[in-house]
Amino acid sequence: MTPKRDGGDQRPGYQLLAELVAAVGGGAATAATYYARASDRMRGVMGNEVQFARAIGNDRYSPLVNGAAAQLVEVMEIGDSARGTVAVQTSDGQVTFVFAVALAKSGDRKGEWCLSGIAREGVDL
Repeated sequence: MTPKRDGGDQRPGYQLLAELVAAVGGGAATAATYYARASDRMRGVMGNEVQFARAIGNDRYSPLVNGAAAQLVEVMEIGDSARGTVAVQTSDGQVTFVFAVALAKSGDRKGEWCLSGIAREGVDL
């Protein structure tokens, strides 16, 4: 799936967000992409790749795995982090997620932009 983009922004945070949006609707490949780009901290919270895939496949996040189309609606970068608002079309209508990405400051992935969080708007945590 190709996200609708506003002209090929080359900022690293934007590029990672565009990659994550492009993965929406890919089933197991979506979870694998998100795990591959997840920060060490996010992996520590969510678990290994199997546990991560199970979490991304739950009711709250399943539109990311099964969505029909996705669009990166807004990107806000602040220093070494960025937040992207993503609209996902499903058979039940549109669902909105907020993705957080940041530049890793330490560890094996130091200097790499990583997925640091995903939240679904309108769902109580």
